[in-house]
Amino acid sequence: MYSCGPSLDGPPDLGLCRRVVFSDVLRRHLECRGYQVKHAMNLGDIDDRTVKECLKAGGNLREFTARWEKVFFESLEMLCVKRAHHYPKASEHVGDMVDETRSLLEMGLAYEKLRSVYFRISSFSDYGRLSGIEPDRMRSEASTGPTVRYWLLATHYRTVLHYSLRELERAAKCVTRLNEFAARLVRFRAGRRGVDVDQALHEVQTAWRDAMDNDLNVPKALGKLFPFVREINRLLDREELDGDQVGQILNFMRQINDVLGVLDFGSDGHGVQVAKLLEARENARRTKDFHTADTIRKELESMGIRVADSPLERKRG
Repeated sequence: MYSCGPSLDGPPDLGLCRRVVFSDVLRRHLECRGYQVKHAMNLGDIDDRTVKECLKAGGNLREFTARWEKVFFESLEMLCVKRAHHYPKASEHVGDMVDETRSLLEMGLAYEKLRSVYFRISSFSDYGRLSGIEPDRMRSEASTGPTVRYWLLATHYRTVLHYSLRELERAAKCVTRLNEFAARLVRFRAGRRGVDVDQALHEVQTAWRDAMDNDLNVPKALGKLFPFVREINRLLDREELDGDQVGQILNFMRQINDVLGVLDFGSDGHGVQVAKLLEARENARRTKDFHTADTIRKELESMGIRVADSPLERKRG
């Protein structure tokens, strides 16, 4: 998989950030669907604008581009973008670019003027949109990189994206809501088994997969996710989820986040460990292995997770 990277002439603008986040989601979704992806992204280190900005700054070209390359990779980290496997630099492939430029000229998509070749921007109606806004500005206004990433993904990539502080604030609330939901699942004390939870989980998993398979329709996928979150929160309020169901829902949220990349489950994998222990404990209870179930309960308590069974189940244990 190849995606177009930055020109190393300054900080990345919003157009570049949206393009990079989209390619990251495409890669993540393909990997979640079982594909092995090898990703390459170019770095433009010798284009006219980069040389011009370098001369204006009065610096060495190698040092100048190295500075903005560092800023670009910092922006990738801020936006929770996976590193590509390869980052070929333009200076390493001049011959290839000459051949490609000849092809653009032959197709009428470029023209020559004053000994230079220019892209014919009239052949692409959306050329130039989303430039001028920098992610650092958005980060200062929206607080976190995941917020900016969510905002970029909440509008379909084929749709024009309009920047506003209100939309960033809305994205921040959505990210917070999802994180609070995940945290609530991790800390939940297993209750009685909920009715129709398995069916609801199956439906949202199918809806999410279908939306993402259909032109990476993240907005539609999110539209299916939030009603599910609302319903599960209602069941959590009534303690109508057992450990197995909590573990399955947590695993689903982690699978979603493998694509979205906006949730924080903790770098130590605490959420995953808790989900697995809850699932193992529920399986032990089902097979009447109450000694193992009690051992797991004590382990969960040592991690700060309190598990309460019904009075009948405690008596049987």
